[in-house]
Amino acid sequence: MSITSTLIILLLIFILLLAIVYLLKSFINSSVSANEAILAEMREIKKLLRKED
Repeated sequence: MSITSTLIILLLIFILLLAIVYLLKSFINSSVSANEAILAEMREIKKLLRKED
């Protein structure tokens, strides 16, 4: 294998790793947003339950 083909393969692997990291980051951000929304809803339910008591 020549040096240029090795460099091209390394560059492709690097781009693939960047894409995987970006996808993981997006997934984690959406999970955090969903968890925050669930927590906000649970707080509202807790307030309503306290008002009934």
